[in-house]
Amino acid sequence: MFFVGILFGFLPVRIHELGYNPFNTGLLLSVTTVSYLLVQPVAGWLADKYNQVLILRLGMLLSIVSTAAVPFVTGTLLIITCIVAGIGIGVGGQTLMHWLVSWQRKTKWEQQWV
Repeated sequence: MFFVGILFGFLPVRIHELGYNPFNTGLLLSVTTVSYLLVQPVAGWLADKYNQVLILRLGMLLSIVSTAAVPFVTGTLLIITCIVAGIGIGVGGQTLMHWLVSWQRKTKWEQQWV
């Protein structure tokens, strides 16, 4: 997904610019990755139970706002922003995949290419 590349491509540069040591850089990237990974099953459940488009929009909104805030925050706020960005990217990506699969089943897209 687009925001994964932006966040995980830009975040190490931002952390290095702030002067964090390699251990803290790895720790922050790990926390961001764990929040991204752990929210995906919850996002799938939410997409099954509630409106997929609404969940997708909320995930994308979290992704956009938090990823855009990364260059402007430091310290504890940077950690919180990275966790929220990971959650937003996880929710948005998982819900988008869920929505595309359900759309494909409804339209029987695969039969058009056989």
